[in-house]
Amino acid sequence: MCKLLTLLLALCAAASANAQLPAASGTDEQSHGWLIAQVPGEESATLVHVPPRTPSTLATPSVAGRLKAAASLSEAPIQLAADGATVFIIFDKDEGESFEVAQLTAIPTGIQDNWVREPRDRLRFLPSIENADTVLGFVAADGKPTALVESGQSKQLLTLEAGEWTESSSPALLTDSTVVLVCSEPKRLHIVERSADRLLINTLSDDTWQSVDLTDAVPFPLEMVQPVGVYCSELVCIVPTETRHEIWSLGVQGAVKLGMIDPPGSTLAATILHSTGRLVLAWTNADERTGEVESGLPAPREVSNPIRRVIEFSLIEGRTVYAGRAVVSSPVKQSEFRNLAFLMMLLMGLVLLVVLRPPAEGAVVSLPPGLAIAGPGRRTLATLLDGLLGVVIVARVMDLTVLEVLGPFAVPATGRLDIGPLLVALLINVFHCSVGEAVFGRSIGKSFMGLIVARVDASSAGLPEGQFRPPAPFRSLGRNLIKWLLPPVAMLALSDPGGRHRGDLLAQTAVLCRANPPLSDA
Repeated sequence: MCKLLTLLLALCAAASANAQLPAASGTDEQSHGWLIAQVPGEESATLVHVPPRTPSTLATPSVAGRLKAAASLSEAPIQLAADGATVFIIFDKDEGESFEVAQLTAIPTGIQDNWVREPRDRLRFLPSIENADTVLGFVAADGKPTALVESGQSKQLLTLEAGEWTESSSPALLTDSTVVLVCSEPKRLHIVERSADRLLINTLSDDTWQSVDLTDAVPFPLEMVQPVGVYCSELVCIVPTETRHEIWSLGVQGAVKLGMIDPPGSTLAATILHSTGRLVLAWTNADERTGEVESGLPAPREVSNPIRRVIEFSLIEGRTVYAGRAVVSSPVKQSEFRNLAFLMMLLMGLVLLVVLRPPAEGAVVSLPPGLAIAGPGRRTLATLLDGLLGVVIVARVMDLTVLEVLGPFAVPATGRLDIGPLLVALLINVFHCSVGEAVFGRSIGKSFMGLIVARVDASSAGLPEGQFRPPAPFRSLGRNLIKWLLPPVAMLALSDPGGRHRGDLLAQTAVLCRANPPLSDA
């Protein structure tokens, strides 16, 4: 299978000195992230989803460096805001028009850490922002986007509620601020201001704005501060140096140098994953680009992505967790889908061949004296016990869980489509059941349930009471191949009046029970 190549991530350049980094991180417990990818010199862009690095109800945690393209955009948005798996984006306006606002949601597929967009083929547009000259910042919480806008010399907060943008309370902001950054972390809204000589962080707590002056806490010139977000009520920023870049946390208690990273690219996208405390930085090198799509999976519409670079830095541990090319290959390989589809078609063909093939004419069914056809309930329990043996053996040998061995049958729980372990488990069941039934007339599961597999041809009628004849080895093998590798055929026995599936018919056997033990081999 083709290795799925990467996609370029770069922050679209700010249109003015007041623009914030067009990236946003979700604030729910799974902590999604969202970024804008743009090739330098091009107007088009790609909306990129950073899947959660922690497990959620319907998805496994993504590996470090994993990014997924969500949508191709004809132009780069000027602002992003995320509320968990939902992202809101604002596009720049033409002269005399309003700012368009759109929405997109990532939903889990139930297959590993694979997420898809909703709506699938378009953006969901929300009411536009009217009568504003500039959008300085953007954030979302509880499904409500909030924008910090500037009209003339005044700045105001607008919140989208009940389909209408209404003004919210805001702090007194500096009139000469050169950068205004609106950030969010769980249950809190922050407005970060930077002027030529001051750095402030305003926090909304219990409907009251509180302002903290961080100016004295900054041990370097303010113009070197590159804010990337707020984590634990402290401003996280990047400070470039001659060799490496420093990650700092600025708060009431002062400035803390968290660590250092290799210099990222000059056009940079950034987001903070709050649940894991990770800062995700993404960019592209000018000479790195590919037209290949992100995923090799069949889909009606693929998003083409250029190559990208990623650094994930732990704000908790103060170290780089990942640095290199973004992980963009699909969690489910295209070959897995092809193999599964091929085996399903083969299975359907074999089922039709066996089921539609007429049974042998005139076959005599003679039950050994004192024995009767076993009921479907006991047979089902015996099959489950036999099947569990093969699954447990494979799980121990291959260091997998029982659900992972079940492959496609447990996709909602594990996301695995790999059928290899399941096939090995089925072959183990074929082997141990064939040997047990040919030698003893019982598999392990049937022994627990008090059942036997016996011949029911004419020779069985003259046996003494309580005796039976096990099937011949090759007949036992054929019976179990049909039972375990063609389960739909075996399940027909549950509704067959004679209580026998095609494997039993071909092997001239039946699953029997008796109320008066013991049973002995002839």
